[in-house]
Amino acid sequence: MGANVDVPLDIGENDSYVSASHALCTYQNPDTMKRSLLLTVALCLASLGAQAQSLTRSDGSSDAREYVDLGHGPEALRGGTPVSFTHSASQTPVAGSVSCNAGGLHADNSYLRVFDLTAFGVLGALEVNSVDIAIESAAGDGGMQPIELRIHTLAGAFTFANLTTLGTEPVMVADGGLVALNVPVTGVTVPAGSMLVIEVFTPDGQVVGNSFFIGSNANGQTDLSYIAAASCGLGEPTDLAAIGFPAMHIVMTVNGDDLGGVFNEAGSGLPTSVSLGQSYPNPFNPSASIPFEVSETSNVRIAVYDVLGREVALVVNQTYAPGSYTVNFDAVDLPSGSYTYRLESGDGVQVRAMSLLK
Repeated sequence: MGANVDVPLDIGENDSYVSASHALCTYQNPDTMKRSLLLTVALCLASLGAQAQSLTRSDGSSDAREYVDLGHGPEALRGGTPVSFTHSASQTPVAGSVSCNAGGLHADNSYLRVFDLTAFGVLGALEVNSVDIAIESAAGDGGMQPIELRIHTLAGAFTFANLTTLGTEPVMVADGGLVALNVPVTGVTVPAGSMLVIEVFTPDGQVVGNSFFIGSNANGQTDLSYIAAASCGLGEPTDLAAIGFPAMHIVMTVNGDDLGGVFNEAGSGLPTSVSLGQSYPNPFNPSASIPFEVSETSNVRIAVYDVLGREVALVVNQTYAPGSYTVNFDAVDLPSGSYTYRLESGDGVQVRAMSLLK
């Protein structure tokens, strides 16, 4: 039941800055006479006591920041097998982020980024070691508050239904502002060629008096920044630029190990044998990614077979140099059921199973 409404922003010299008593849509400005601004955003008409939930900045100001288009694709900073990659031109947060809140106390908010591993040059599966996020401001009950880092893969349109969660990391955040936070991650390996989604979730803090605004800046980004907040009518990940905040570029960096670049004994950084990985997602509908590695230049043939052993699809049949690869298999014309896929190359033959569920 979202609607477009005009939310008056009252800016005065006695207003307080991001705290448990943060007034709705206010900004600290001791040198400026009181004035009113209008900010139109998509929000839900739900209420908390006497105050409605609204999508507002931590400082309550309008979106006057200029932003920069980087003019190039994403870049990964590689150092052997370790990798770090980001969409942000700068890792320094500045004031001006937005959250769904009432009086500065946040409702459930999710801040999200999507990372295409292939576009960042990640050769194989990614073992995530940590994620760096930025915090504009945090003021919690007793000086601490909980947030959660969630790691997903995405298959299809960017909706929550299309996310597969690989891991979560609960974090207790201390009060502070304009700081970076490294969140260690354990036990999460992202399949090669995935669309990786990092979500920072802040649970409703209005009962206990928690205020949290993610760190962002306007210094350029190579992909979109997203927010989701059901209390403000944003039930699915929504591009911040599409709701009036084009200069809010969420600061986020992923750190890990590219398992496709693991060095062999000779130190060449190339696979030492043929390897056929498990398709993902599995079960799938209607397409799946098939990862594989070859250790010498050779023709690679990957085909799919039904339960009767009949070849029903030829996925690839071409020459590959040594390395790690991922190909896409589209089963839109096949019925639900169990299938096998077979890789043949100069290094040998490998077979795995997959399930199509329509």
